[in-house]
Amino acid sequence: DARVSNSNIESFSWTGANRNVQLSNLQRLIVGGGEPEFKDSKNGNSWGFGLTLDGDLSRGSSCSCATFGSPCLSKSPEREFFHVENVELWSLTPASTIEQAEKLEAAREFIYKHSKLIEV
Repeated sequence: DARVSNSNIESFSWTGANRNVQLSNLQRLIVGGGEPEFKDSKNGNSWGFGLTLDGDLSRGSSCSCATFGSPCLSKSPEREFFHVENVELWSLTPASTIEQAEKLEAAREFIYKHSKLIEV
């Protein structure tokens, strides 16, 4: 259920309908999406990704989302792209100090750069 605070911000909690909370790769960043694991045959919803941003974070789209029970979050029609003007991203890290976070990020960057050399 959506909760509305005094500032009129709606929040949508995880519904438990699926485990598609987030996905990110070089092409896109996705929050929520997919169909519920257990479909209700009476419900005719057309589910999609709650929020999708292209890899360069310049375009996005939104659809009603089973993961969070949210409607389309854009003024654009569902599945139509909108232009992104500003993005604020937060990151959670297991590091407790800046130095630990920098070491972790350096290790990830090393693995990413060297994984391109390995052919599967």
